[in-house]
Formats: sequence, structure tokens, C-alpha cells
Amino acid sequence: MVPEIRYFTVRMSSCLPLSLKNSLFECEVNQMEVMLDSDTISVNNKFVRVTEDTAPSKNGGFFQASGDSRKGYFKVVPVYIGTLAHDQLTVVARRFRDYLEEPENAFIFSASLCHWGDIYGFSAQIPDAPTILDSIKAFDKRAIAAMRELRFRPFDEFLLDTKAKVLDNQIIALLLFMVRQLLNVNLHALISMDEEKVVNQMRKLARFKLMGQAWSYPDVTSADSCISYVSAVVELDEERYIPEEPSEPNPLNKLC
Repeated sequence: MVPEIRYFTVRMSSCLPLSLKNSLFECEVNQMEVMLDSDTISVNNKFVRVTEDTAPSKNGGFFQASGDSRKGYFKVVPVYIGTLAHDQLTVVARRFRDYLEEPENAFIFSASLCHWGDIYGFSAQIPDAPTILDSIKAFDKRAIAAMRELRFRPFDEFLLDTKAKVLDNQIIALLLFMVRQLLNVNLHALISMDEEKVVNQMRKLARFKLMGQAWSYPDVTSADSCISYVSAVVELDEERYIPEEPSEPNPLNKLC
């Protein structure tokens, strides 16, 4: 039996009607019918059969981004996010938490980092940076360091301190909320367990792994603009909540 594998493709959309922005997540994920862009794959939450005749390069951006060449059935669940308040982000993250916990599911967040240039309202430069691109890289480095903590507050503080324009900041915030909620719920469950039951339990872990970076215009000048792109993976893992105690050394094993 072919396992059901879901890919949730999450991206920003500024053209959603206001009523839809607030009600998009009222429906069950399996009932969502949203069309992807014409340059990727047009599906309405149906199974897409991947065969040898449908190579990733022919299917457009989605399967290229997924990096999964395995043949089989894939359910594509496109998710478009409008403008959400802070408390709405936590609600959306909570609704996706169960899907994040299932190993058959994968989330692909389509987001960029700093948007630099007068057109974006952000043209700050680091005083000692040799070039504008070096300034942009410095801002990106701070953003990535904040994201690496997998908490919303460091990333929010980065935005407030630098005033950097990260137009997809809500996509990144949703990722951070989802991961942190997953870890916190698991930790709370372990803390609430009886001592006898918790001994052999596993604690969930998450690690942010940077895969690569790119910039839309590396030769950017003060009259130009530049967008930063980043590729990263959040790896979920487990470890024993209570580490095993090392066994007592056997004195008979000592050499005389």
C-alpha cells in the first residue's frame, strides 16, 4: 500500500479578499481547494501521480523545491496566508501542529529574507561594510541567527532593532510558532507524567540547518534593489528525556 504523503506549500498572498484572509483556516486542511500558480502544478487537493514520464523539471516549481524524487502518490495542499495578527498566527500554528507531528507530512515555506532598496523603504548600510551587498549579508546573518533559535521573539527583536524589510516575515513567524508549539506541548506532557512513566519517554528536538543563500542582484548599488533568498531545513528528532545513568564500573575488570 502506497503511504499518503502530504506536502503543505505555505506562501504569502496579498491579493486574498479580506473575508478569506480571516476564514481561510476555518476549513479542514483536507477540504481546501486552492489552485497553485500556473507555473507550478494546478491541483485542487487531489492525488498527483509521479511517474518516470513526469520528471520534477517538467512539473514546475513545486517538485523542484521538494527535492524528493521518490515515485508514488503525493497530496499537495497549497496554503496561502494573508495578513494575520500575532494571536491569529498562534491559532494557525496550533491547527497545523498535529500535521507537523506526523512523519508523512512535510511543510515547504516559500519565504525570502531582507528586501533592500528605496523601493522597499529599507536602505540601511553597515558603516564598515565594503559594499552594499556586504551590508545586506550582515542583516541576513542576524536574521538567520534569530531563526536558528526556533523562537519567535528573537526574530521579532531582529525586525524591531534593524527595521529590516522582510516581506515574508509572517511565513517565517508561522514556521517558528509551529515548531515551538510542537516542542512545548511535548515537554509539558513529559513534565506532567508520573516519575515511573516518564523514565523511558522520548523528548522531541528540532534543529535549524542552513542549506544555502542567494541574492537577486549581487552587484547592487545605492540606486538598485536586492532581495535575499535562503534555503534551510528544520530537522525534527528525539532523545531520551531522562538520560541513562552510566553503569558502575566493575572492580574485577581493573588490571592489576
